Amino acid sequence: MSLQQTLRIGIVGMGTGGLASAIFIQRLGHHVTIFEKTSQNDLESPVGAGLGIQPIGLTVLKRLGILNDILSHGAKIEHLHSLTREGKTVLDLKYADFNDKLYGIGLHRDALFTSLYNQIYNNDKNENINIVTNANVKNVEIVNGKKGSYISMEDGKKDGPFDLIIIADGRESIRKNMKHVKSYEKKYKYGCLWSIIPDKKNGFVNKKTLYQRLDSAKTMLGLLPTGTSPKQKNEELVSLFWSCKVSDFSSIKAKGLENWKEEVYRLEPKTFNLLNEIKNFNQLIEATYSDTYMPKLFDETTNTAFIGDCAHATSPQLGQGANLALVDAWVLSNAIQSSINNNNSKTTSTSVHEALYKYNEERKWRLRFYQLNSRLLTPVFQSDSKTIGWLRDLTLGPLCYFPPTRLQMLTVLCGAQNNGIPWTTIPEEEYLGYTL
Repeated sequence: MSLQQTLRIGIVGMGTGGLASAIFIQRLGHHVTIFEKTSQNDLESPVGAGLGIQPIGLTVLKRLGILNDILSHGAKIEHLHSLTREGKTVLDLKYADFNDKLYGIGLHRDALFTSLYNQIYNNDKNENINIVTNANVKNVEIVNGKKGSYISMEDGKKDGPFDLIIIADGRESIRKNMKHVKSYEKKYKYGCLWSIIPDKKNGFVNKKTLYQRLDSAKTMLGLLPTGTSPKQKNEELVSLFWSCKVSDFSSIKAKGLENWKEEVYRLEPKTFNLLNEIKNFNQLIEATYSDTYMPKLFDETTNTAFIGDCAHATSPQLGQGANLALVDAWVLSNAIQSSINNNNSKTTSTSVHEALYKYNEERKWRLRFYQLNSRLLTPVFQSDSKTIGWLRDLTLGPLCYFPPTRLQMLTVLCGAQNNGIPWTTIPEEEYLGYTL
């Protein structure tokens, strides 16, 4: 690679997509600076609900070199099982019914962050990655008379120039400050209260199942085995999710913790021991959801790519958020590499523009498919409609046992679906790669 084709790249956000992008891109020989608003001290205690890593995400984690670490912390998930209050099956999906090598992982967000973070600092080859904390980024700008793009801060300072900027800062993104960048956002009425709890009686962690109890479309309890935290290696954890309207957060707390526990217990008595671990409302974290759509995943004016939730946030019904961000990072790094190889005799700007177009073309249809499915499923599991809840309870269970529809459901769950073309999948190495 010639000197002019060694890029200086700025990344805004140090979550899953930002860290994965930094690792992949640095391996190509480029210089990376990550800008993170969190302080260095707060990075020692990352927060966030437990998450599900699907086969397509696990394959990217293997490419990142951290799969073994993730498997040592995570809990294997082989089964998705949802029941109504009365015990009727709504979802009953086993990964093995698609491919007996496949499984998912329930994971503490701290474990994923720590594995990615350590991959940067424990590897001498990652010396070209610089992390700037306490960075309150406001916008991405072009400065008249200067080449490249600049990251502007809330205090008016600018950092740059950069040949390429990657925005990976989540739902509350600086994307909204880039006035010429088109994006559309819808906030959902429903969110959830969540907590990560030690499963001291092993009531759920040994079942290898993402388990849900449902009462029409307005009430959902989710229990995800979450493995261990890097800071609590001897405690097996479960993530508890209680779906409710965002406007009801205050009233739930006003009625008292014991009232909420009783409601959860009535829906699923097996949670008794877990609920005993929750001593106050400080252990229940409020989460809100939104849907973000970008017609184009890049901005050619500032040479900026958008990845992860800042570009395509969805509700959690498909459990694909972290997986989509990981694949974004992989695809973008491949687009950069192939564009530079094709344009070695051309300008840096030409290579970057080609990479942005390639990234957009490869990702947009897959992302739109998953976003559409998420939008369709959200009212099925989180809405006020009794009719939708009744129809769901009537139809989804039988569809899980009908081989053609079961296969379609499983390919979507695993991340293997081929852009909505029924009963077709992407290449096996993209979702089976972690098993090889």
